[in-house]
Amino acid sequence: MWSEIVSIAVGLVLGLLTGFFFERRATRSANDQNAVLRDQIAALRTVVLSLGGDPDRLAATSAPAVDLIGAVRERALATQDASGRVRSQSIVAYFIDHGSPAADIDEAVEQLLAEGFMTREGRWLQIR
Repeated sequence: MWSEIVSIAVGLVLGLLTGFFFERRATRSANDQNAVLRDQIAALRTVVLSLGGDPDRLAATSAPAVDLIGAVRERALATQDASGRVRSQSIVAYFIDHGSPAADIDEAVEQLLAEGFMTREGRWLQIR
């Protein structure tokens, strides 16, 4: 009886310690990879800017521009199906392909939802 309790307790402690060790190692590895990626992105930005890239397009903004909200509205109207629905992923993919940050696109969609221009139905946006 006591040997079973002790072996369960030892197994539990060893399992928790092993999980903690591997989780910590994975977190450390992910942080190292993120640091390398940040350095690579900074180097790429420097190269793009040195070749005459547009610094305004590379800069991240904290809020979506009014013209992005209007552009999302126009794209939704242009690509809606017969029932007035458009896939939200197609809107996001279109604007990401044209250089807009995903966070700004999501904020623009949320703004249009708040205005009542459209409603969200799962992965679809229903235009009113």
